[in-house]
Amino acid sequence: MADLEGIAHRMGVRVEHRTSLRRGRWGEYDHRHREIRLLTGLGPVQYRSTLAHELGHAHHGHWWTSLRHEDQADTYAAWLLISPAEWTLATAIYPDCPQSVAAELGVLPRLVEIYAGTISPVTR
Repeated sequence: MADLEGIAHRMGVRVEHRTSLRRGRWGEYDHRHREIRLLTGLGPVQYRSTLAHELGHAHHGHWWTSLRHEDQADTYAAWLLISPAEWTLATAIYPDCPQSVAAELGVLPRLVEIYAGTISPVTR
């Protein structure tokens, strides 16, 4: 399991927890301050998936929000949180149920969809 806080620290990004964020968000990244803000009270899967997504924004140096940036951050999160070995096992156990694969891997279902869409047929 990825040490997300350690990754943030190595990237020079501070992780802060807030009781509320703009527009009902679970997380946000402020590139100018190199800070990730996460909503307090998130469940473990929400927390990990959101922190990994915001780390994707930091990794790519996103200064503003766009659909392309959101896709890049989601892809980064999927690849950060899902290992090929765990993917192979989870999809063998639950071949037709992405929600069960997500639960097995401890990620949000959208990250399973993204991971599945970005791997080559050879590695599936």
